[in-house]
Amino acid sequence: MNLQIKRFETLLNLSAQEIYCDLPDTIDSIILEKIKKKYVNTCNNGMYVNEIVKIVNRGPLLSTDRDDGSMKVSVTFHAKGFCYYVGDILTDCIVINAGRQNSVLCSNDKLIINVNCGNIRNIAKGQVLTVKLTNVNCTNRKSMVTCIGSLYNYGVEFVIYYFNEINKNISQEDIELLKNKLELIDAEKKEKVNKKLYDIFNEMYYPFKASFKENMKRIKYKTLDFYEASKEIVEGKMPSFKQVYIFRHVAINKSEPIVFMSDVEPKSKYNIKLVDYKNIVKLFHTYLDEYLMFIQMLRKMSFIYENNYADYNNIWTYYSYLKKDLEL
Repeated sequence: MNLQIKRFETLLNLSAQEIYCDLPDTIDSIILEKIKKKYVNTCNNGMYVNEIVKIVNRGPLLSTDRDDGSMKVSVTFHAKGFCYYVGDILTDCIVINAGRQNSVLCSNDKLIINVNCGNIRNIAKGQVLTVKLTNVNCTNRKSMVTCIGSLYNYGVEFVIYYFNEINKNISQEDIELLKNKLELIDAEKKEKVNKKLYDIFNEMYYPFKASFKENMKRIKYKTLDFYEASKEIVEGKMPSFKQVYIFRHVAINKSEPIVFMSDVEPKSKYNIKLVDYKNIVKLFHTYLDEYLMFIQMLRKMSFIYENNYADYNNIWTYYSYLKKDLEL
């Protein structure tokens, strides 16, 4: 999920009364109100529109086939709103309908989500769940985004990226995206957090019985801090490695900005595919995005459940049952 500004174009009808008004700025005011009424708090162009930023341009008044003096006008404007994507993690999903099956209906102020809750029982109306979106439907003119999701779970698959060589002809746009993501991470690290619950949730979501530190002792791959490496790229220092495999193994805790590197193709039961890649900047941006999303989730949860952690034992216990032994 992210906040975006998008460009829209629309065709509006204006009545004769609206056109032939006394005040010179009234038509623009009327057009703005019509746009707000049509677009604000609705889904449009893949975005849930929150506000109209500004009218960029309006064309000339054009006659219509009607004989009441009304006319039409083409308007271009910028609107701000939220875009939701598959894989987004939402921490503020309130249960509004807890059925007998393994799914519940959740909502926040912009979404309705059908959530698969696995084998968790006794989920009650009013409980707040952390959900990962698996399907997003942002239909034009609808007042809510409709989604399918599941209770957040770590996932135990990863992709291996092979770099025969790194493409050093990186666009300035990619560098700016990387820089902006680093700034968001730096801002997130300055946010206040309930450290005790943050650590509890960080450990709870880790999918293996042994701890992250214990599992790292078993794995002999070299590590790379992609947060620090990204900062160096922004400063103009491109990595020099080549003929290397880079992968974010599931044994790595998602709250750690590191990946593994190997000169030979790694073998694991958890990797889903091998990709021949060249753009290290885009890959690091993806890693940074996933890292930011996870630490944001932990911080938000640390406050959401600050006063009622014990009321959710039916959910926390479920995650302990999911933990498994790490098979390299």
